[in-house]
Amino acid sequence: MVIGGYKFVRIAAEGSSAYGLTASGDCYAWGNNNLGQLGDGTTVNKSSPVAVIGGYKFVQIARTSGSAYGLTASGDCYAWGNNNYGQLGDGTTVLKSSPVAVIGGYKFKIG
Repeated sequence: MVIGGYKFVRIAAEGSSAYGLTASGDCYAWGNNNLGQLGDGTTVNKSSPVAVIGGYKFVQIARTSGSAYGLTASGDCYAWGNNNYGQLGDGTTVLKSSPVAVIGGYKFKIG
């Protein structure tokens, strides 16, 4: 059981970080945070869930090595964490410890 009594409807985990998505769309993360991949505005590791900041409501989350992505019901994608190759899609190669919008006006959908 994850500390905090959260009820997750989706989870994503890879390596040493994990993410849980609640039915209301809130995203929580825990584990390694050396690249800001927990999205809480820090680069401090967390041994219990912390909220991904920004107040975004996600319907899906995904994770790669050092980066994470959240998709809203309207099709907007947000990304945070490692960005050394521009994988966050924000037009930079600077790591982000809180969600940033994927630029370009694209709308994504599940399925």
